[in-house]
Amino acid sequence: RGGSSGGARGGNGGSQDSKEDALEEAVMNEMVSYTTTTWDDIAGCDTSKRVLQEAVVLPMLRPDIFCGLLKPPKGVLLFGP
Repeated sequence: RGGSSGGARGGNGGSQDSKEDALEEAVMNEMVSYTTTTWDDIAGCDTSKRVLQEAVVLPMLRPDIFCGLLKPPKGVLLFGP
């Protein structure tokens, strides 16, 4: 999120912010779930697990590392059986 809202479109910034907040809350409610499964429970796929940890988990745990020119990847392509 960032930048100014409303602007030359009539100033619906408050409504837009509340929609963004509601969307953010809905996404977090769906994505954030707690489980007892650990990385060690997943057999094999060591390279894939490392890539996912570096691309998804590390930026969430340490956002201070990914500032300036170093940014986390925007996605991970998973393929295979």
